Amino acid sequence: MICIRATKYDPSKRDNQGLYTFNEFTSASDVGKKIGDINVSVEIYLFSDDAYVLCVRRLLEASRVSSLRILQLEDKRGTTLLDSEIEKLRPASLGPVYEGMVVSGTNLDKVVRMTLRELIWCKLIGDNGVYVNFGYDYYMYIGSNIDMISLGEPPQGMFYEEMESPYA
Repeated sequence: MICIRATKYDPSKRDNQGLYTFNEFTSASDVGKKIGDINVSVEIYLFSDDAYVLCVRRLLEASRVSSLRILQLEDKRGTTLLDSEIEKLRPASLGPVYEGMVVSGTNLDKVVRMTLRELIWCKLIGDNGVYVNFGYDYYMYIGSNIDMISLGEPPQGMFYEEMESPYA
């Protein structure tokens, strides 16, 4: 069984206590801001957004699971802008999302994007021990009854660290 923290954060930039020491964007709301030496553009944001989606797709493929169920849903769509440039280029709008909803394919991609963009928060659970949990600031935790070799390398721009989900 694997339990992984899958993030855009390079583990070599953590201190001895595991704290991330590099200043990076942590939210879709950072687009247009200067964070550290980087002007966070829509393109930079979407590169990370796409990498997280690809990470979930690879987990499901390696685990031979085609869909996940939404649990502990919190709808936050009233608190963020849906008309952003990000949404225009890579939509996450899905319409009604509800507790217990089973999502797959592009609908699953949209749920991952909605969660990363802080439009919703949820846990995703599937067969074969598969789970995807989301934390704050672009932390994502994935697990399955497979081994690391089956999962393969993380997508470009992502890093895997063995760690149990604090949301399990």
